[in-house]
Amino acid sequence: MLWTAAILVDKVLTNGKEEDSKPGSLMAICGLFNLMFAAVLFLVIKFTGHSLLDLDHTIPLMLNGILYIAGMWMFLHVLSDEEASRADPWFQTIPVFGAIGAFYMLREMPAWYHIVGIILLVTGGFWLSFHEGKVRFKHIALMLGACICLAVNDNVVATFGRSEEIQSFKDFPSMIPAIFADVSGKALFGLLILSFGKKYREGFALGIKTKFKLQCYSEGFAISADFLFDAAKLIMPIATIQAACCTGPLFTLVGAFFLTKFRPDVMEERVDTKTILHKLGGITLVIIGGVIFAVTT
Repeated sequence: MLWTAAILVDKVLTNGKEEDSKPGSLMAICGLFNLMFAAVLFLVIKFTGHSLLDLDHTIPLMLNGILYIAGMWMFLHVLSDEEASRADPWFQTIPVFGAIGAFYMLREMPAWYHIVGIILLVTGGFWLSFHEGKVRFKHIALMLGACICLAVNDNVVATFGRSEEIQSFKDFPSMIPAIFADVSGKALFGLLILSFGKKYREGFALGIKTKFKLQCYSEGFAISADFLFDAAKLIMPIATIQAACCTGPLFTLVGAFFLTKFRPDVMEERVDTKTILHKLGGITLVIIGGVIFAVTT
């Protein structure tokens, strides 16, 4: 639900032609919010008496931030040119890449029935990408790229963040140092975008002035969701927790529908019966594929 809310707000943020609506500017602002959150986590670590992770774990977790920023940048590019309810379901292919990554990095063995889930997930994604008689292959490529980045990101967090001290959610305080390193990486590489050129710096400054309130909502939802998700990565199989989010596209579709109906000034999606049924068909396939991963992993 938190990610659904963040995606819907992100769709509003990416509407427009000004520099403050560009993915690079938005991701730089994301870096700023993660920097503030990292500062809070650092204070929590000091207050609770925990210590930071050693460099062998901290450095990979921080470098991992580049995958998160790259993945979300590609997603925002798609979102700026596509309806939220068509772009969001592609995130459900993350368990596919997560299962592959978990096998190589964590030796978590996928089963034969995951193949069924993969077929349903990919078929549902293609179904949703078929729009006005055309398949938007550029969007598919970008979303698959985003999903690969985020799937690898998840596995890196689990590989370098897990420890013997963390066995369940009761050990939540012991998770904070790993989450701090992960959030710090997101902050570092998000803010690094400002060095890419003048237009990113101008878009960043403009966005702080014009879209700060909306960005607070977006980052508030996203950071809260990422925080809980990071904690889950440290104690649960990767493919399971990724697939547990399989109902997200349905919430996105419902949210986009009501925003289009009651706030057309901020959200505009096609909500005629034919389009809704088409989207529901693709989302249903995605959800069933995700459930197979969630239940059988």
